Amino acid sequence: MKAVILGFLIPALFIVAFPNISRAQNTPASGGTNAAQVSNLKSNAQDDEGSKPFKPHWSFMIGLNSSGTPGDKGGGQNANDLSFTVTRDLSESGDFISLGLMGGQQKVEGSQAKYGSLMMDGGVALGIFSPSLSLTVQTGESSFSTSGGLNLGFQFFNDISLGLNFTGGISSRQAPSLQLDSRNFGGGLSVIWATSDIFSLSLSGQTSAEIASQLKIKLPNQTITLPLNNQNPVVIPSSSIGFNWAFIKDFSLSGSFQRSMEIQPTGPSYSPSLGEAINNTEPTILYFTGYTVGLTFSFQ
Repeated sequence: MKAVILGFLIPALFIVAFPNISRAQNTPASGGTNAAQVSNLKSNAQDDEGSKPFKPHWSFMIGLNSSGTPGDKGGGQNANDLSFTVTRDLSESGDFISLGLMGGQQKVEGSQAKYGSLMMDGGVALGIFSPSLSLTVQTGESSFSTSGGLNLGFQFFNDISLGLNFTGGISSRQAPSLQLDSRNFGGGLSVIWATSDIFSLSLSGQTSAEIASQLKIKLPNQTITLPLNNQNPVVIPSSSIGFNWAFIKDFSLSGSFQRSMEIQPTGPSYSPSLGEAINNTEPTILYFTGYTVGLTFSFQ
């Protein structure tokens, strides 16, 4: 059964990861691994080792991350951030709630801008089914956004879990002479394979869409608001492969490689991969190669 699942997913993801072979994530990934899936894999590893009786407890994590999506023809988004997350592990099966803070810099309209995020997450484990919900609010020097997510996790084996994720949100980005408001939604599939107690691999594929809803042009004496009711979305199919390695006690290293294709419509819109507003005279397709690198320290 394991061989059938992996044999189907690996070729399917590579078919969408390179131009004419496959395609990848539009924005710099922040890990991409669902907390409920990881929690279940850890709890099963502890069961196999005959660990001590479980007691609800708090755990903490400090993370340093760098990510980017350089384009095949130049440009591309990039971000660097520092995060702190506190998690309440409620049960041995994987029930949890968590709260996180993140601060850093990211590209907005061609220049680096500071931002901060508040992240809330929670999930339950119901046998092989582990649903979880997340909410993120981000504000910065040139942007504001809020988004929510639903992940449906399934664990068919002790070392393999499958996740279906759905996201949606709204955002507003500002430049010296304009402001662009948009909404976004997306969905995808991920697989995590814990090859050992200290190492895991992940494969994921998803499609997201960014739809511009309103454009404000700032003139010296007035602001002109232009509704964009019939604007087509920026569509971004993507795929990625990643790893997580607990190379030393309490420390882990993670990373991922991504490939994406951004399909841009005619007219004003926002490009998540470029990190800036665009105004095409004709439909345009751009390709991006993404990466993420992260170092985390966990303690209780």
